[in-house]
Amino acid sequence: PWKPGVVRFSHASQAPIVLIYIDINHSVMRQIGQKFHGVVRALMQVWAYRFGRSLKLHMHVLDVVYPEQLPEGTPQQQTAWLQARFEELAAKISSS
Repeated sequence: PWKPGVVRFSHASQAPIVLIYIDINHSVMRQIGQKFHGVVRALMQVWAYRFGRSLKLHMHVLDVVYPEQLPEGTPQQQTAWLQARFEELAAKISSS
């Protein structure tokens, strides 16, 4: 899950938030990793790729969200929107 600090940092630095989805097709690590935090899942997938050279790693840039594109509201509300946006776009990738 995304944390409100990401939104605060984006506003303070005027830097975009890049939504990235890392996918290893038919990976047991991917199936197990779905239960963990996104960063832990991504690290597990990269680790699996590093030691399982036969696996193909796919990195998808889902979206680039600029601070002015975030909806009005508190950082917690903006973070919830960001999480929902990520999950919506990631679902499209994982179902294709």
